[in-house]
Amino acid sequence: MEKIKLAFICKFSNAEIRRHQTIKDFRFENFLLALLKKEKKKVIDYGPWIPLFLKAFENDNNIEVHVIAPYSYQKKKLCEFRLRNIYYHCVGYNQSSLLHYSKLLLSSYRKDMYEHVRNNIINVVNKINPNFICLSGAENMEYSPVVLQFDNIPVLVLMQTFLNSSLRKNVNFAGGEFRKSYERTVIARADYICYAEHESELVKAINNKNPLLKISFPTQEPVLRKVDVLYDFVFFSVRLTQKKGIEDAIVGLASVSQKYPNVKMCVIGGYDKKYKDTLDDLIRNSHLENNIIFLGLQESSYDVYNLVSSSAIAVLPGLTSVNSTVRESLFLKRPVVTYKLSSDYELFSENGKYVRYADLGDRDRLGKEMLYCYENPMEMEKQVKRAYEYAQKNLSSSPRSQHLLSVVKASFSNYYYGTKIPSNLIV
Repeated sequence: MEKIKLAFICKFSNAEIRRHQTIKDFRFENFLLALLKKEKKKVIDYGPWIPLFLKAFENDNNIEVHVIAPYSYQKKKLCEFRLRNIYYHCVGYNQSSLLHYSKLLLSSYRKDMYEHVRNNIINVVNKINPNFICLSGAENMEYSPVVLQFDNIPVLVLMQTFLNSSLRKNVNFAGGEFRKSYERTVIARADYICYAEHESELVKAINNKNPLLKISFPTQEPVLRKVDVLYDFVFFSVRLTQKKGIEDAIVGLASVSQKYPNVKMCVIGGYDKKYKDTLDDLIRNSHLENNIIFLGLQESSYDVYNLVSSSAIAVLPGLTSVNSTVRESLFLKRPVVTYKLSSDYELFSENGKYVRYADLGDRDRLGKEMLYCYENPMEMEKQVKRAYEYAQKNLSSSPRSQHLLSVVKASFSNYYYGTKIPSNLIV
């Protein structure tokens, strides 16, 4: 079989990658963002599942991997290096802050909004000349439409978020229908699709070229640390948005505070000033001004995990998928309260076995589950023990990385040689 030359298009950042990059000075950019009442730029870790996915690829000599990722904080147009047998191509925006944020001011989302960075990525792909493309994140219009430019190269799309899910019908998010349209176009272009969650029939309705392939996104196993517990509850996400469930967590805390008025919840994550004003209104109306502490965006996963460990219970009611924060909390041995999002997902096989949950959108039940966790610490110790064992067995990164490598090889072989995809890889 011909050697696979893989272009892996994605988005992630960590300290190891940043050591090779020159970081922008954000003072002028943050001044513009402040005028727009938007979240200030800060260089942080994100997309931790990408380097975990790549682990198995590092030691396989039958595949040449080129990771291509955009970075708004990178000063240079292109930064390239090699780490552990993988080639990295870090693509800068190469556009002035004034021009980029003028577009944001004129229209939240428009066709040419990320055209400059997409053109830079297209140039890199052309230079590499791959024979297979793997795209992580069909919903991210910052880079996903790049695959539309390569008709003769097979494309595998990895989906964790699905904007066109019926669960998002009542969830407001920036770009709404415009981004959904882009996502549908990218999904329709794909030759192969890995989808991790529910509603596979909706994905098949957009693209039924080949069977959907299984995927499980890996979770970074945090190092457990002994820290003092300072908060009763914690909600954390890279960015605070409605779809991540922060509003539901606040309403749930209001229910707990009726019985325990001194209960505390810390909130970790970045936010736009406009959305923070919305949250502040909700907090005032719920009489929680003295119960919720916003700790903002943290620079590293280490800082986030420390804060989560200093909280007794994790409240993570995501509205669209099982957030990676849920999986991380299991590894951190924290009781989790969330929404049930898939009837056949083992995590939700029994309420209280691994997590406490409410039906999606049932804020009243969510509050009752939070109260149950708060009032039953001994029961939570047992739940945490079961959940940690489940996480170690089912959520560790090594088998999930090896699975993706098998999916890439099977898809490549199917496309070029007509080899049947093994049934154990098919949904």
